[in-house]
Amino acid sequence: MFHKLRILTAFFTFLVLGQGAVAVPQSSDIVCGRPTVSFAPFCNLESFVLTTLNSGSAMPTPSLLCVYEIDAPLVNIYEILAKRRFDYPLPDLEHLSWNGYSADIPLHFINVILGPGITSVDFGTPFDRHCPMLATLGQTHPGLRSVLHSCIPPRLESLDVRIVDCETLEYLGRLPSLKKLRTIIPDPIPLPGVVARSMFSNIRELRPEQQDPGGGEITPIIAFLRACNNPPLRSFEAPYVIEWNLEQVEELYQVLAGHILHNHLDMLQLEFLETDPPVIPPHPGRFFRHLFSFTRLTVIEIQVPSGYDLEDAIVAEMAHAWPNLEEFGLRSRSNCQPRCTLLSLHAFSRHCPRL
Repeated sequence: MFHKLRILTAFFTFLVLGQGAVAVPQSSDIVCGRPTVSFAPFCNLESFVLTTLNSGSAMPTPSLLCVYEIDAPLVNIYEILAKRRFDYPLPDLEHLSWNGYSADIPLHFINVILGPGITSVDFGTPFDRHCPMLATLGQTHPGLRSVLHSCIPPRLESLDVRIVDCETLEYLGRLPSLKKLRTIIPDPIPLPGVVARSMFSNIRELRPEQQDPGGGEITPIIAFLRACNNPPLRSFEAPYVIEWNLEQVEELYQVLAGHILHNHLDMLQLEFLETDPPVIPPHPGRFFRHLFSFTRLTVIEIQVPSGYDLEDAIVAEMAHAWPNLEEFGLRSRSNCQPRCTLLSLHAFSRHCPRL
C-alpha cells in the first residue's frame, strides 16, 4: 500500500508548435523511497492538464509541492484551469514552494493548487505585490501559518519579507499570532499614531535589517524596539548596523533591556559597522551591564569596528551574569587589544560550565 507522496518535484518544458502545444513533463516522484512511473508526453494540452490533476488513485496526493521552472506557454494551462471547476486536485497539500516565474503568467491559477489543508507557501520570485489574489490570500486560505511573501494572513506566525511599508509593519505589530519576523525596517520610524509598548507582544524571533545592504543607521532599530510590548523574545539579530556614536550603542542596549522580557532571550547577535572614515573609540565594557538582566542567554555574538575596552573586573561580571552561555564571541575589525588579561578566562570557566 502506497504511503502518501511526500515530495513532488516537477520540471515542465513546453514546446509551442504552430497553433498547438506539446507538453513534455519530466517528473520525479518519490513513494516509499522508490521512483514511480513518469507521465508520458501528451500532445493534447487540455487532456494533459486534466489527466495530470485528476489522476485519482493512480498517483498519491502530495503534501509538499516544489515547482522550479515555469515557461510562459503555461499560461494556456492556467486559462484551462480557470475555466473549469475542480475539486481540489491536491487535497492533502500542506506546503507549496513556487520558484518558477514569468511576468506573463497570471496568478489566479494558484487558487486551483492550494487545497484546504495548506499551511505554508513560499513564493521565491518577485510576484506582483499588487496582485489581488495575493492581497486576499490570507482570507481565501485561513489555515496559512507561514508565508514568504508580501501577503499577510490574519493568523500569520512566520514572515520573511524584504520590503514592508510603515502601515504594513503596524498591522504586523498587532497580530497576536506572529512569532517570527525577518524584514527590512522602514524609515522613518516611529510610526504615526503608534505609542511605545503597543506592538509585537508575542514575537519570539526578530531580525530587523537595513534598507542599505552596506549598513544602515541604528536609530530605526531603536525606535522599532521602543514600540515592542515586552515580547517573550528568544532570538534577536541585528546585522549591518552603522555605529554612528557610542551613545546610540548604549541606547540600543538600554532599549533591549527595557522593552523585551528578560527571562526568555536565548540568542543575541549584533553586527556594528564602522563609519567612513572610522572615528569610533573602543566599545566600553560597562555597556554590557545593561544586558546583565538576560540571564538565560546561551549565545552572544557581537562584532564592532574599533575593539573593546574591557577590564578583568567587568569580564568577571559578564561571566557571573550569563551562567548559561554556550557560545560567546566578541569580535572586532581592528587590532585594538582589550585591557583584560588571561585571568578573566578563569571567571568564565568557573561560572559558565557549558561555554
